[in-house]
Amino acid sequence: MQNEVPVQNDFDTLDRLKMCVVAIVVAKQAI
Repeated sequence: MQNEVPVQNDFDTLDRLKMCVVAIVVAKQAI
């Protein structure tokens, strides 16, 4: 991880992370 990343970018990454987690949960429930 790079500590030079701006805070705004951090929120963007968190949003993507949440989407990934949601997708994984949905996929697990679909099985």
